[in-house]
Amino acid sequence: MEGADILITADHGHEEIQRNEDLSKDADLLRALAVPPFGDPRALYLKASAGARDLGELLSKHGEFQLMSREEAVGTGLLGPCEGRFADRLGDYVALPGRGLAAMYLYKRRNEDPLKFKGHHGGLTEDELYVPLIIV
Repeated sequence: MEGADILITADHGHEEIQRNEDLSKDADLLRALAVPPFGDPRALYLKASAGARDLGELLSKHGEFQLMSREEAVGTGLLGPCEGRFADRLGDYVALPGRGLAAMYLYKRRNEDPLKFKGHHGGLTEDELYVPLIIV
């Protein structure tokens, strides 16, 4: 980068969010889960309760999601090397919201409303996967 005085980068990209979904208000979804959804707004981990209905169908009320089993997410290398206790902590499924969508379970209300965030990261869109670099 000869001639460059400044390099500016980040550790990840970002997805602009048009819609934030509060999953803590969905009683049907919560009954189908052993614990509330956890993880990030763009990559949620779900632990199904015994005899749970189709989680994909329940999530579809909130928008488009790619639902992967834990085995699929680990097997494809999506999360890097997953061994032992880490893999056990993933839950049964990884739910990846579609473009412009974020979903979260709000454990408690804060002064700053996370449902109003304009952007998030952690999903698989190009905007999230590519790391920005500015050369000045």
